[in-house]
Amino acid sequence: MYLTFIVSLACLFVMSYPQTRYIVQGIEGPIEFTFGISFTFFVILSIVLGFVMSLGKAAVYKHIPVYYPNHVGSVGRLVGTSVAWEALSCRSPSAFSTTGSVSGQVPSCCCSASCW
Repeated sequence: MYLTFIVSLACLFVMSYPQTRYIVQGIEGPIEFTFGISFTFFVILSIVLGFVMSLGKAAVYKHIPVYYPNHVGSVGRLVGTSVAWEALSCRSPSAFSTTGSVSGQVPSCCCSASCW
């Protein structure tokens, strides 16, 4: 379960990092390098992120009968409701456009996907 969380954070970090050019002062002079991902790599990371998130949700539902054996239905509904509210509020297109317009960065929408 923690591995899925770590992989999700790593994917979201790489997806939210903007195209950047670095210039570092080295011994022989300035060293320049860039960081950014292509559209294909972005799509691959999105697929990996969706798969890992599905594993994480399944892991949560797997643990409900262990920790709450007498209240499986109500706890399952509570988890489902919280996931639905999170999807509506945090991953909605309006949240993506708001974070993009406020920050001025296009990939900032991936930062809003990790807000919970």
